[in-house]
Amino acid sequence: MLRPSRALIDLDAIVHNIREIRRYLRPGTIFMAVVKANGYGHGAIPVARAALDAGAEWLGVATVEEGIQLRRAGLTAPVLVMGPILPTQADLVVAYDLRAAVFEPELAQALSAAARRLGRPVRVHLKVDTGMGRIGVRPDDITAFGRILMDLPRLEVEGVFTHLAKAGDPDPTYTHEQLSRFETALASLESIGLKPRYRHAANSAAILSHPEAHYDLVRAGIAIYGLVPGCRQSWPVNLRPAMRVVSRIAYIKTMRPEECVSYEATWTAKGGERIATIPIGYADGFRRLFSNRGFMVVGGKPCPVVGQVCMDQTMIQIPPDVPATVGDEVVVLGPGFTADDWARVLGTISYEVVCLIGRRLPRVYLREGKIVEVAEPD
Repeated sequence: MLRPSRALIDLDAIVHNIREIRRYLRPGTIFMAVVKANGYGHGAIPVARAALDAGAEWLGVATVEEGIQLRRAGLTAPVLVMGPILPTQADLVVAYDLRAAVFEPELAQALSAAARRLGRPVRVHLKVDTGMGRIGVRPDDITAFGRILMDLPRLEVEGVFTHLAKAGDPDPTYTHEQLSRFETALASLESIGLKPRYRHAANSAAILSHPEAHYDLVRAGIAIYGLVPGCRQSWPVNLRPAMRVVSRIAYIKTMRPEECVSYEATWTAKGGERIATIPIGYADGFRRLFSNRGFMVVGGKPCPVVGQVCMDQTMIQIPPDVPATVGDEVVVLGPGFTADDWARVLGTISYEVVCLIGRRLPRVYLREGKIVEVAEPD
């Protein structure tokens, strides 16, 4: 029996979004679907399968463990681990046929040694730091590092990539500077005879606003989930949000004057208000910051949160013109209170909103409006 609170994932929206994004690519450009962080909270395995069905050729993750999860699910598409990898994880990278981002000699040497031990090649993508400032080789150090990689047996430099920090900014200056540094790095590698098959720089924002950054492969993350990347409010592409979070009214009462609601008694009734209790709380990702300032939607009408959001329950005020009863559906995240709305109230971004939807909420996967899979909490 599923909890009344659940996350509904529209796999058709994932497919639709990928096909829409592909319209912006040159023929032959490889499409990587980024499914890190449990598919941005949507579920890595079902999203990955839907993405591959939609024509994505590669998958991107942040950690070795995420890559192994894809392999154990039977997915054979190329998988790039884009985040830091410890040398002690080299054997796992090779054994599970994962691509690794490299930017330090110690990891490259460990991967080469693992490949020799296991009798199979390892493919790596050289990460260049052109201005993100997280990980990567600086462009002026790229030649020396490239020579190190070229000398390592069983190690193939399959790709070279960078990450754009402000691709969604209406002012393109910083992105152009990063791409210029990337071009310098590519020229430096070519000067020593290293010309990797895959050059890539474009995240979701750059795919839609910087076609010069597409190169051989693009990495689409937030956009495949139907959310607008970067700091702009709209894009010239028809994206459909893939996630809705819903619950049901568990209890309704009519308040008496001076009665209070929830911890610390931060909300006091004037009398006559109808207050509904919803079985979802901050342990499910409905943040405590929504206390007395968030909303849920009942009958198409916004219902303000009253009192403090609890770990497992939240109270909302039902408008007088909404004939709500126990068992009625409540939209927690979706039309009427979207991920972008959440982000504005919380002072964050939609990426964080969907990633923090609690894992104890069942994920219910839909195709053509019908349930095709249910992922219960562990």
